[in-house]
Amino acid sequence: MLTNGPPPWPKIDVDKAIPWLETRNSITLADSQRQALRLALSSKVLVITGGPGVGKTTLVNSILKALVAKAVKVALCAPTGRAAKRLTESTGVEAKTIHRLLETDPKNGGFRKDETNPLDCELLVVDETSWWTCC
Repeated sequence: MLTNGPPPWPKIDVDKAIPWLETRNSITLADSQRQALRLALSSKVLVITGGPGVGKTTLVNSILKALVAKAVKVALCAPTGRAAKRLTESTGVEAKTIHRLLETDPKNGGFRKDETNPLDCELLVVDETSWWTCC
């Protein structure tokens, strides 16, 4: 199961990572963001939700920066080209559409990336998913 076992990246000392991230990015994380960062860095699956302005982008950027600093391979995607472009702009990491990331195969009506040919990443960020369309 996807949620079982440890995450595929090395253990990160969050008590050291938080001040490093805050200093490096000239930010102060809210207590809820610090708790979410702790959870994200120790979990294999995390869903981040919230309305506009609650700090989702800051949290995602903090997660990405902490993991990229540990040489973790990341991939970012979103359902539309416009959403992927916004994600790229807000993170500084290239994001693709979900279809492009999974390499649509029109000849076979599926994707080239699947359980037998997985994505080459240790962290996958999927932006703007909808519970109703994914589950």
